[in-house]
Amino acid sequence: MVRSLRGPHVPSTGRLGAFKLLNVAGAYWRGDERNAMLQRIYGTAWADKEELDKHLRQMEQARARDHRKLGKELELFMFSHFAPSMPIFLPKGAVIYNELIDFVRAFYRRDGYTEVVTPLVWDTEIFKISGHYDNYRENMFFSEIEEREYGVKPMNCPATPRSTP
Repeated sequence: MVRSLRGPHVPSTGRLGAFKLLNVAGAYWRGDERNAMLQRIYGTAWADKEELDKHLRQMEQARARDHRKLGKELELFMFSHFAPSMPIFLPKGAVIYNELIDFVRAFYRRDGYTEVVTPLVWDTEIFKISGHYDNYRENMFFSEIEEREYGVKPMNCPATPRSTP
């Protein structure tokens, strides 16, 4: 999906208090290398230099806390091209993962909830009923098994037997 911000957002660039060019990149029109190369310009603008500096500090802090960077550095998880988007929790990461599960389960017990564990792969019919198929299929993983289409559960929806036909 291509999103563009139609402007102008200010009546005149002369009204910009403080701005900074963040990045430039080339891009083919509509993502097709046979089309013309376009120039993307990324920037940010603020009412004054103080607000701009505050924003840039926050961006730098966010980069330093990036979970993808920290996960590698702290040996918490890794990824494999054999399982795209599926983290492999390394020993230290598995400890944190299990502690988080225990933490959440304590709230379940305290508040009187019970837990269900459901399959990760479902016949796509359930995703058609729920609306996931029409709205999110381009971001879901599907496979055909014995002439039936199945999909990986896209989020933590329980899809319990009570909610299935």
